[in-house]
Formats: sequence, structure tokens, C-alpha cells
Amino acid sequence: MELARTVAERSFVLLKNADSGGKPTLPLNPEVHTVALIGPLADSAADMLGPWRARGDAADAVTLRAALSSRLQQSGRQVIYTKGTELLTTDENGFAEAVAAAKHSDVVLMALGEDSLWMSAEAASRAHLGLPGNQQQLLEAVVATGKPVVLIVFSGRPLTLSWAVNHVLQFCRHGFPECKRAPRWFELFSAT
Repeated sequence: MELARTVAERSFVLLKNADSGGKPTLPLNPEVHTVALIGPLADSAADMLGPWRARGDAADAVTLRAALSSRLQQSGRQVIYTKGTELLTTDENGFAEAVAAAKHSDVVLMALGEDSLWMSAEAASRAHLGLPGNQQQLLEAVVATGKPVVLIVFSGRPLTLSWAVNHVLQFCRHGFPECKRAPRWFELFSAT
């Protein structure tokens, strides 16, 4: 397990960490009391295993939601979670809840990207390399709230995210985290 944690720690890519209100959002500082965690990959244990899961079991995977909720609640902070949308849908029923969660938070973490089994690895080519489904529209709706947004992209390939690069100030790429990367995310990007 220690090897898995070390590999996880060394595999994060912080692509952008621009100032938001005079200071970068990452690392999360102790003044952040409420974090909105939004996105179809924030609590998807099966997708955390990635496309080459072999004998991996989703029951062993720690999701971003589980890791953040546990750690933030220990320090008296709150995580507001909402899925916002499914990976491959055009249904916008969850958008209003996602926007409301963002408005009631200090910082928004958005976990977006690809389905790990059907969109990554061999025989999983895609004609369009943007965010699948309506995740792009969800991202735009949440960014429009004016809250600081950290985009966390889970994918098995580079994606075309031109809008995000121009409108999101904090941007991180993860690939698929296997079993133990989500807990390391909190440790690496938290000031506490």
C-alpha cells in the first residue's frame, strides 16, 4: 500500500494555479470552511480503478468524496456533494442543485472526465476529445457563479479543454487514481 501511495503522490499534475481574489485557491487554506464537490467522478469508486483494473475491486477504492469528507470534517469543515450530471447524458436536472451548492461554498472542486471502462484504454477511441455528455455545460454553469473553481480531470488520455483553460483558474489532471490516490490529493493540496 505504501508503494501505491507513493506512486499516487508522484502522479498528480497541477496544470494551472492562477490567483483568485489575490491569492491562489490551492493549497486549500484553513479559511475555507465549505467546499462544494461537484461532478460525476467525485464519488465513482469503479471509475477510480481505471481501465486496467485487473483484479481491482471498487470496494477497495477511496473516492475523492470519501477522502475529502473525512479529512475536512475532522477539522470542522463541510463538504457539499452533488453529482450535477451523469457522464454520458444531456439531462440538466442536476444543474440547479450543483449551482446552489457552488453558491453556498467557499471553493468548488469539480471532478469531471471520462468513463474509465468505455472511454479509455485499447479499443476505446473517441471522435471528440472534449468532456463527454454535458459536463462542459455543467462546468460553465458552476464557473458562472463566480466562486473559485478547481477542475480535477480524470481521463485516460489528454482531453481538449480549451474553454476550461481560459475560464478556470485552478486545473489539475489525475488520469485514473486506482485505489489510493484520492486520500493523497487532500494531503498534497491542503495547507492544513
